[in-house]
Amino acid sequence: MQHVADKLVERFGVECRWQDDALHFSRAGVDGRIALLPGAVRVQAELGFLLSAMQGPIESEIRRVLD
Repeated sequence: MQHVADKLVERFGVECRWQDDALHFSRAGVDGRIALLPGAVRVQAELGFLLSAMQGPIESEIRRVLD
């Protein structure tokens, strides 16, 4: 997961911090977290107005990075 955090910082300029088993990330227009669960990874993100139009490509990129 630290690799994912590093990629988020590098590609999207987000700020990341760990809280327990969850990676919280934020920047202008997006706040979210990636939680490690038994047998699963849960990604939640709240997109601001401008980024909401990019929801599909953002979801695709998150899936690609996690794969």
